[in-house]
Formats: sequence, structure tokens, C-alpha cells
Amino acid sequence: METQKIVVSLSVARVGHGGNTGKGQYFYSFEPENILVADPDTVVAFELSDDTPDEIEIWKIVTSSPAQFRNVKFGKGHRSASLINANTVEQLISVSVLVTDKKADGRVVNCDPQMINVPR
Repeated sequence: METQKIVVSLSVARVGHGGNTGKGQYFYSFEPENILVADPDTVVAFELSDDTPDEIEIWKIVTSSPAQFRNVKFGKGHRSASLINANTVEQLISVSVLVTDKKADGRVVNCDPQMINVPR
């Protein structure tokens, strides 16, 4: 079976107030909005959208289920990150894609995709 890959676009914007993260000073969204993983050993690739300022980079990916993830790799300039999701347990996984804003002295901003494992 061929390895499946899910590409997820992450847009992050500075908004000053009214945002959904970073004390309301940032807004983020993922496309697709919900990440449904069905196949075992699926590659999930997070990529910052072209609309995301260059000073914002992916710093880390953390999860409540570390046994499900392996092989985290970062792309050039930390504009992308990928991992392999073992997808052995049916569950909603808490995942945080932590980005930093170099324009704001490296401020860390939490972006939370909705990732759901539904093994076949």
C-alpha cells in the first residue's frame, strides 16, 4: 500500500485584538479544518500559507499522544513541518503547532488543529 500524505495549510495573521490565540493578538486557521487520518503511517505535512508573514515560523509540534507521532521534520526556514501518524488508536488527538513571531521577539503562539485518528 502506498503511503498516504495529508497536506494541511496553516494561516496565521497578526490582528492586535479579537484573534483566537496569543491573547487575542493572532488569528489562525487550518485547511482542511478537521484532519481525519484513516490510513496507517500517514504523513501529515503542515505548511504555512503564502499569506502568513515571513517572520512567523513553525517552532515545534507537541501532542497528547506522542506514541502516535514520529519522524518530525522541518522544512527550509521552518515554513513547514511533517510527521508520520501511526494511526493505531481511534481517538481525537490534542495537537499544538507552535509558531514563533520573530517580529514580536520570538513570541510563541499556539495553533490547534483538529486531528482525529480513525484507523481502517
